[in-house]
Amino acid sequence: MKNITLTLYAFHLKQGLGDSPETTKNQGVKLWESLVKLSNVYPFPELQNLKSQLVSYTADPQGNYQYQPEKEETITGECLTPQQEVITLSQIPTSQGFKLTGEIEPYLLNDTYCLTLTLNPENTDTELDLSALTAFHSDQLITGVTADLGKVLVFYGEQNYLLKSPNRKEAKEWATALCANTNLNPEFRGEFTLFNCPGFWFDASGLTLWILLAKPNQFEGKKFSENAPMFRGLLWSYSKINSTYRDAQAAYKNGKTYYNKLEKKMEDFSRIYQKTSSQKNSSQRLKHLDTMIESVPQDLLYYHCCLRDIKAHYTTIKTNIQNFQTALGHLIAAGNKLDVWSNLAEKTYPRYLQQVERYLEYLEPGKDLFSELINTIRATAEIEQAKSNQKLQDQIQSVGVGIAAGAIVASTSGLITQPWGLPNGQKIDPPFMLPHPFLIALFASVFCSVGAWWLATKEIQKRRK
Repeated sequence: MKNITLTLYAFHLKQGLGDSPETTKNQGVKLWESLVKLSNVYPFPELQNLKSQLVSYTADPQGNYQYQPEKEETITGECLTPQQEVITLSQIPTSQGFKLTGEIEPYLLNDTYCLTLTLNPENTDTELDLSALTAFHSDQLITGVTADLGKVLVFYGEQNYLLKSPNRKEAKEWATALCANTNLNPEFRGEFTLFNCPGFWFDASGLTLWILLAKPNQFEGKKFSENAPMFRGLLWSYSKINSTYRDAQAAYKNGKTYYNKLEKKMEDFSRIYQKTSSQKNSSQRLKHLDTMIESVPQDLLYYHCCLRDIKAHYTTIKTNIQNFQTALGHLIAAGNKLDVWSNLAEKTYPRYLQQVERYLEYLEPGKDLFSELINTIRATAEIEQAKSNQKLQDQIQSVGVGIAAGAIVASTSGLITQPWGLPNGQKIDPPFMLPHPFLIALFASVFCSVGAWWLATKEIQKRRK
């Protein structure tokens, strides 16, 4: 195989849904730092000094580079280099005896960082076989670059296909070789033609591989260069749709978790009132209600966040489907045969939107229902608290009556110490074996207090009913 070119398209979100300003500020660092670390594998001077060639970094007097993404707003185009030019890589030797070169194109596409890293032999006539791919260290490109939206690895090679045309089996061999030293297993998805070159599409756990196998001078390189922004836009929209759909699935899963938790709280609320209405159970109910008042609003807040995320993901998917269709239509109009990708726009992606709509239909009804649950819990807790306060007031009144009655008896206890009188006026001593007069007074006071409390309680309860 000659004229081999390996290109990595990596897409990294600058600002995620719900990201704080601080998170957004440092989001690009993950991509650029991971790229600089690749200089341990590819010792290109330009890769080692990448920060000096990006508008996002500024050097201090000590030569240390500080990341300042606000400077990205000062550029007029999409390229993140000061002169809006690609970064050409020098030549480095490889273990296979040939020299490797390439270029780096850093872009900011709206809310997404896009990195295009191309590697190719310095001499395009260098003949390479499958084993020679080890010199490209494709496994490091796959695993070493941070890109949360996704990566697309495009392999291009030329061979003199006089007796046969490139086939799926041969393409699978190259795709498998590119994924060597990883746990990825490429799966065939379809065939296409890109600027007169046969192409084969593989997927491997989120990594997209395009294998382009052409005859010499078959690939229309000039037309590809002219349409490169649309091609990049197609891959960007594709990556963003797939990534956002996965996020929507995760948000729905989280939403279902909170839905089940809140539904269980409704069942708990119903069970609270299956008990008797005794004073003890009333206190228990109030305790349970207080606990629910603390936990239910927090769960409902997370539930609302899941709904918000799903709605935002729906809008993102819908917008990027339109972008995908625009880029795809442009490339098809340029003479490309991308039927397998047209199926995405016509069948797969509309199903994505329908599924996200189903997620919302499942979860939306619970929003108002669980909001009413909170209002009901709070209102019930206020009623229970009012009942508890009223019972306390009744007890205070009853105890006050009892104390007053006891005090009356206690105030007359001095009379018990006086000699007892008969009807005829004769004074006699207390009968033999009777307790001390003080004890008699104490007992009478307690008896009257308790009796008065009991009578007062019954009378208050009667009047309350």
